[in-house]
Amino acid sequence: MMQYSARHNFIRLVRKTADINGQVDFSSKVHAIKMGYETLPGAYSFIGILDGDVTFDSCYYEKILKKFAENFKLGIAGE
Repeated sequence: MMQYSARHNFIRLVRKTADINGQVDFSSKVHAIKMGYETLPGAYSFIGILDGDVTFDSCYYEKILKKFAENFKLGIAGE
């Protein structure tokens, strides 16, 4: 990831270490999202969360954003 942040000024690498007990679990993802909010306050309309082993088609985000446009009360979406 560092090579991408070095080439593109809109990408910033932010690392989170394991929790106080040395654990990495689902709450780690929650803490990472919180770090994103704190790092980029107000700079987003939507946040995409992907695992490293996820693949999807080229119009995936277009489909997801369409779901939000169709239902403004939607809080989370996936396919």
